[in-house]
Amino acid sequence: MNKGNNLNGNLMKSKSESIPKYCVYKHSPVLRFLFISENYQGFLLRTFLIIIIPYLLCILVCYREDALIIPGYIIGILQDYGFFSMIVVSILLIILGKVFFDRFPQTFLGSANDLDKNSGLPKAIDFSEGYDKIYLNEIDKQIDFIEGKTRQAKIGRSAIYIVLLFLMLHTFGYEAFIKSQTSEYNVWGLYPSEYRLSYLSLLIFDSCLFFILVPPGLWRIIGIIFSCNKILTKLTNDNRLKLSLISPSGAGGLNSLGRLSIIPMYIVFLPLIPASAMIYMAGFNDYWAIFLPIYTGLLIFVFFYPLRSAHKAMEIAKEKQLGKISALFGDLYNNRFSVAAQNIGKGSEEELLKLSKEFQCLDLLHEKAEKMPVWPIDLTTVKRFSSVIIWPIIGLIIQGVSNADKIISFFNKIKGIMH
Repeated sequence: MNKGNNLNGNLMKSKSESIPKYCVYKHSPVLRFLFISENYQGFLLRTFLIIIIPYLLCILVCYREDALIIPGYIIGILQDYGFFSMIVVSILLIILGKVFFDRFPQTFLGSANDLDKNSGLPKAIDFSEGYDKIYLNEIDKQIDFIEGKTRQAKIGRSAIYIVLLFLMLHTFGYEAFIKSQTSEYNVWGLYPSEYRLSYLSLLIFDSCLFFILVPPGLWRIIGIIFSCNKILTKLTNDNRLKLSLISPSGAGGLNSLGRLSIIPMYIVFLPLIPASAMIYMAGFNDYWAIFLPIYTGLLIFVFFYPLRSAHKAMEIAKEKQLGKISALFGDLYNNRFSVAAQNIGKGSEEELLKLSKEFQCLDLLHEKAEKMPVWPIDLTTVKRFSSVIIWPIIGLIIQGVSNADKIISFFNKIKGIMH
C-alpha cells in the first residue's frame, strides 16, 4: 500500500516538475493538456486529437446524410472552404499560441524557471540595489493577471464568453432563420431542416472549439499584450533599462521584444484566411466595408502596443545621448578650440590638429546618434511585419476597386441613419 502511495506521489511530483515555474497556462486544464508534453510530437498528437478527429467525425456524420457535396445552392461540408480553412488555421493558431506563451517568460526572464540575467530582456535591465526582487514581484503580478486570477482578468474573461456566445447565437440562429424562410438564400453551411445530424455535429464542434479552447487561449494572448506594456512601463518609470542604442541589431539591444510582439500579429492575422474564404463563397457584404480597415488597425495595434513603453524609453535615451554629444561639442569649441585659435602661430597648430580629430569623432558620434532606433525592432522583425500587413492592405485596395459602388451606398445608408 505504501509502495502504491509512493508511486502515485512520485508520478504527481514528476508531472508538477514538468510545468515551468513561470508558465502562463498551468492553471488552464485544456491548455495544460495541449501544451505540456515531454516532446513536440506529443504536442502535435494532442492537437490532432482535439481538432482533426472531431472534424473527421463531422465528415462521417455528413457522409451518412449525403451532405459532403450537395448540388445546387446548398453547400456541403467539403464545399465549405471557410470551414476547412478554419480547421487548418485552428491548428496553426494552437502552434503559434504555444510559441507565444512559452516565449513570454523566456523574453522577460531569460528562462521559464528562473531569472537569467545573461539572456533575453534581463541583459538590458539594471538589477542593482536588489531590483531583481522588485522585478520578479512584478512578473508574478502580471502572470496572475494573464492566468485570470485578478478581478480585471475575471471581468475580461467573462466578456470574452459573452461576445463568443453572441457571435455563435447570431451566426447559427440567423442562418437557421433565413434558411427556414427561403430556399434561394445562397450562404455557406447546411440547412438544419434537411440535414439535422450534420448541422448538429457542426454546431457541437464549433461550440466546443469556441467555448472550451478559444476563451482561455484568447484571454492569455490579450493578457500578455497588456502585461508586456505594464512591465516595460515599470522599467521605464524606474529608469532601469540599460539601452545599447548603437547596437548591431539596430534595436537598442531590445530586439527580443520586437520578436515577441510579432507573434500576436500572426495570431490575429490568421483568422483573416477563413474570413476571406467566406467572402469568396457568400459574396461581398456591406459590413466588409468596415471590417478590413478595423482589422488592419487591430493588426497594427497588437504589434506596437506592447512595445509602446520601450519606445518611450528609447526616445528619452536618444535625446539624452544627443544632448551629451551637443554638450561635448560646446565644451570643446568654447574652451579648448577658442583658446587654441587665439594662439595660432604660438605653437598651437598641433593642438588644433588634435582638436580637429576630436571634432570629427564627435561629428561621427552625432551622426550615429541621429540614426539611433526608437523602437525595439530589428530588420528581421520589420520584414515580418511588412509581410503580414501587406495582405489586408491589398484586400482593402481590391475591395475598394471592385466594390466601390456598394461601399459608397453602404456609407450613404449610415449617413442617412445618423441624420
